[in-house]
Amino acid sequence: MKYLVVDPLQAALAAGGCTLEPENGWWTFLSTPLDGIGSETEEVRDALYIPTLQKTGEPVAAEQIKGLKAQARELGFINETAASGMWVLSESGEVQIEYVWIFWAQKVSEAVRQSLPELAEKIKKLTNQDSVAYELGGKLNFV
Repeated sequence: MKYLVVDPLQAALAAGGCTLEPENGWWTFLSTPLDGIGSETEEVRDALYIPTLQKTGEPVAAEQIKGLKAQARELGFINETAASGMWVLSESGEVQIEYVWIFWAQKVSEAVRQSLPELAEKIKKLTNQDSVAYELGGKLNFV
C-alpha cells in the first residue's frame, strides 16, 4: 500500500526508498503496514519510472533518458511527473537523492501492462541500476 509519509528519511530507511511528487508529497510503498510511517493513499495508476543517476552516482546519458521518455509516451503513459527519489544504495548503504521521471496513466492497455516488467528490466540495464520501479494498479513493483 502507498503511504503519504511524515518523515521521508525514516521512510526511505525503513522501506528502501521514498518518492516526492509535487502533486502528492512524499510517499513510500509497504506491503506490511508500519506504525507511524504516515497515512494510506488510495491512488491507483499504472506507471513507469525513469532514473537520472546510475547506481554509482554518475548521470544517466541524456540521450538514453530522452529515448526512454519517448517510448513511455508511445506506450500510452499520458502524464509525466518530475519527481525526486530517495533510495538506499546497495553498494555503499548511503541514501541517494535523485531526480526521477514518472510516466503514468490511470490505466494503460493490457498488452502494455504485461510488458512493464520487461521494459523496467531494459531500463535497469540501460541506466545501470540495481532495480527499477513500475506500478500496476497503484502497486509498486521492482525488477
